[in-house]
Amino acid sequence: IRYGQHDLDGQRLLDFKLREPVSGELTATRIYSLLDYRFFTLLVFGDAPITADLPAYVKQIQINDESSPYANQLILVRPDTYIAASSALNDLAPITAYLDSVVYPRTT
Repeated sequence: IRYGQHDLDGQRLLDFKLREPVSGELTATRIYSLLDYRFFTLLVFGDAPITADLPAYVKQIQINDESSPYANQLILVRPDTYIAASSALNDLAPITAYLDSVVYPRTT
């Protein structure tokens, strides 16, 4: 297991209910039900547009629920539901650094 610089790195993702609009009404959905356990998932908690060139094995989900415990953060979740890397919405560097060094290391 590799831990990063952020306090959340290496912790299990909390399972909580999100409020999502479905047919004009807010519906509660568990965060774990959104994950595909075959892939890494980049959870974007906020309405900031994130344009990342992610590998095919990383799925991105935008979540606009201010009541989330991860509000205004980027959370990269491993397939086993542990947090691989995390950062503020305006700093994609820890996420890409994790993917570059751990998931698909570059050779020199």
